[in-house]
Amino acid sequence: EVVDMIDDVLLKIKYDRDLSNVTSNYDKVIGIERGGCIPGVMMSHQLGIPYNSLKWSTRDHVGKDNISKLLDLNEKSILLVDDINDSGETISTLLERLEQLGFTGNITICTLLSKSTSINTVDYYAKELKTPEELDSWYVFPWEVIQTEEI
Repeated sequence: EVVDMIDDVLLKIKYDRDLSNVTSNYDKVIGIERGGCIPGVMMSHQLGIPYNSLKWSTRDHVGKDNISKLLDLNEKSILLVDDINDSGETISTLLERLEQLGFTGNITICTLLSKSTSINTVDYYAKELKTPEELDSWYVFPWEVIQTEEI
């Protein structure tokens, strides 16, 4: 199902932009850790575009960020990938950080799932979550593992 969602997002990007060669439209795919890494790598492979992983987390309050090390401010366009657009806080804080760094290129944001109640919208998603049941559910992707106690 995840592969189908990734394919769906890529088809939407290609269709929307009427692109025969998406590769020339993005300088880099950036997967937002942790959830965006695997979809980002898969998209990078399918598009033939370089990939980088962005250390960024608002939910887990993990030390952030490595964006100034991986982003070339001269890049014209980047494709940011995450697994879910939930509250929209990740996107908000990330866009603020890119602005602080002086990035003026095009930013396209895509997720596999996007909640209609998010404070931010994404450019592309495989599925929008709208119903009360969808909005209240907790989504676990195949690459997520249950955290165990430290030994």
